[in-house]
Amino acid sequence: MAKKCNSCGFSNNPNGANCCGRCGKDLNPRYSFWNSAGSDRYKVYDSYSFTCLPKSQYDVLKKAEKEVNQSLWKQQLNLIKNFWRYSTSGFWEGLKEGWKEDDDKWECLLPWLLILGFVVFMFIRGCVSDTKQISRIKIDNKYGIGYSEGKMLIPAIYDSISPKPIGNNQWFLYDLNTNLYGLAFVNDSIQNTIPTVYSDITVGGDLAILKKNNNIEGRSYLAVNGLIDNTTGYESLKYPGQYLSEAKVFIVKDDNKLFYLMDRAGRKLSNDYSRIAVSNDSVIIASNDIKSYTRALHTLYDYEGNKLTDRTFTRIRDYSDGVTWGTITENDAKLNKWTLIDNHGNVLFNKHVKYGTIKDFKEGLGWYQKASNSKYVAIDKQGRDLFEIDAYQVYPFTLGIAPVYKGTSYSNKRLGFVNSKGETVIPFKYHAKYSNPEFDKDSLMDVRLGGIEGKLHRNGRFIPK
Repeated sequence: MAKKCNSCGFSNNPNGANCCGRCGKDLNPRYSFWNSAGSDRYKVYDSYSFTCLPKSQYDVLKKAEKEVNQSLWKQQLNLIKNFWRYSTSGFWEGLKEGWKEDDDKWECLLPWLLILGFVVFMFIRGCVSDTKQISRIKIDNKYGIGYSEGKMLIPAIYDSISPKPIGNNQWFLYDLNTNLYGLAFVNDSIQNTIPTVYSDITVGGDLAILKKNNNIEGRSYLAVNGLIDNTTGYESLKYPGQYLSEAKVFIVKDDNKLFYLMDRAGRKLSNDYSRIAVSNDSVIIASNDIKSYTRALHTLYDYEGNKLTDRTFTRIRDYSDGVTWGTITENDAKLNKWTLIDNHGNVLFNKHVKYGTIKDFKEGLGWYQKASNSKYVAIDKQGRDLFEIDAYQVYPFTLGIAPVYKGTSYSNKRLGFVNSKGETVIPFKYHAKYSNPEFDKDSLMDVRLGGIEGKLHRNGRFIPK
């Protein structure tokens, strides 16, 4: 979600940004509920002149911020003392006294009222909740799982058990002698255990991936509700996405060194492939090396194991911004005819490019190099050429502008920036410190200007170190 600047109205700042990418002003409020100075008030800029600061001034401002924070906490501690002092004569009398003696009133008072309300809520909840609760229980220096010592669901035979369930009703089991792990899935109606013979376990929801290593090779196993689907295991087992609990398809490498897609029930969803890679934008790229082709054939799947299209591709890049570049036939690859493909497998358009020189899309814009005159062309997802530019190298757009090196060689190239209309917004006179120049979340980039290192802001201001 983008963050809008209340000063200049620029709405394309990254969600984690502290300073506006256009005007450089602090995006955090002057006063926040918990911190009257704002959590990142003096991140990079002087909040009054909106200019970048050298480290010495930055340290001074951070020290001032710390003093303000300490002052606020002193006010809150005074409020607590007043509240406690008068609580013996009645809750409301103490509350009124604390209210009178603090100038900021709600800013300091509300956090403690919320804490008090939470404590009261948890107390009432504990009084009325069902006392029948599954927990870890220790008996004679061994651990089990149950309601009480007299009503065990998993016997107390383990050296250690995780203090609380992980995911949905799953508990780690541990054998001290072997330093290996097992797993228990326990609720009122199901009690499944997996022996402590695994070196590593990843848990998410009601799923678990268990790994067993020996002197020869490792094996991976998939468990659902504490039951392993295939006792012989797999050479490797991976899943797309960030969280195991959300996984609906798994990438399996079998004993024949081939890959295929499998659902959580252990059913095979795809053919065998030479390799399978997880791309961005919820796309899985499965590839097969075919002898009749000089290149692999690539097939696209989604994160649920569904084939996106029956079409295969002879070349394909990783997805970025919901699209990728690929070639459909081997002849296309030879002619450098590249096609833009969306994350549903749809072919959008194609372009003839020079030596396959194409750039990933970002913010709806990409680049390709024309075969006819070697100029770089900015392009949108509808296939419209926006402008051409003579350049040594171009890079993806960030916050509406793109880094571009002009020059004829590495020794005389200079970095500048253009917008989506091809207009120069920052002159070509810099060198980026890193090989892939891009602005960070605060719209700053490490650059050199005439041998002087510093920070370059998106608004064109250069701040020497």
